[in-house]
Amino acid sequence: MFSEYLAALCTQWVALMSGIVSLLIGIGLRIGRHVSGKNLFDIPDWIFFCIGIVCLFFAGYKTWNDKNIALIALQEKLKAPEFVGEILQVTEGNINGLPVIAASGRISNPFGPPSSIVNWQMSVEFPSGKRLQGEFPLFTGRDSTAPLLGTGSTITFPVAKYWPDICTQPIPTGGSTNGWLMTTFEGLDFKEAHKENALLIIKFHDVVADRAHTLSYPMNRIKGVRLPSANMPNQ
Repeated sequence: MFSEYLAALCTQWVALMSGIVSLLIGIGLRIGRHVSGKNLFDIPDWIFFCIGIVCLFFAGYKTWNDKNIALIALQEKLKAPEFVGEILQVTEGNINGLPVIAASGRISNPFGPPSSIVNWQMSVEFPSGKRLQGEFPLFTGRDSTAPLLGTGSTITFPVAKYWPDICTQPIPTGGSTNGWLMTTFEGLDFKEAHKENALLIIKFHDVVADRAHTLSYPMNRIKGVRLPSANMPNQ
C-alpha cells in the first residue's frame, strides 16, 4: 500500500517539476535576461531546492486526494449491488396462439451487499421506438420440456430455476444465479422483429438500492431456434 502511494507521489512530483515548474523557470530566466541584460542559464540551488519542496508538498496532496476520491467511489459502489448478467439463450414459440419468448441466462452480484431482485419485466424494443411489453403466463408448477425445432434437441424449463421465484432470495456478494424467464407478447411478429433488428430487453430492480438493471439480446441472433406451440408449457 505504501509502495503504491510512493510510486504515485513520485509520478505526481515528476509531472509538476517537468511541467508547469519547468515552464515557469524558463519564463523567469528569459525575463531575468531582459531585466538584467545578462544571459541567465541557471537559478541558484537554494531556489531550485525550495521549488522542489513546494512541488513535493502539492504532489503529496494531489496523490492523497486522488486516493481519497477513489476510496469514496469504492465505498459508494459497495453500498449497493451492481448486478451484471447475460442472456445465454432465447427461444420463440406460442402459448394458446400468443407469441411467447423464453430467455435463460446468468445474473451475478460481483460486489456490494446481498440483494433480492423484484419487478421483472420483459419487452421487445424496435429501432423505430415501437415497444411491446410482455405478460407473464401462469404455470402449472411443474417442470416443462419442449423440443427445439431444427436442432433435434430439447429444452427444459425447471420450476426451481424460474428467475422471479428464485431471486426473491438475496444473491450473495460474489454470487450468481442461473435462471429463465418467459412472457407472451400480443401482436408480436417474430419475422418483423428479426428483420428490424429489435432487441429483447429484460429489466429488474434490486431491493437494496431499488435501482433498475437491464439485460438485452438481439432478436436476430435467435437464428431459427423455435418452440412448437403444442409442446409449450400451458397456462
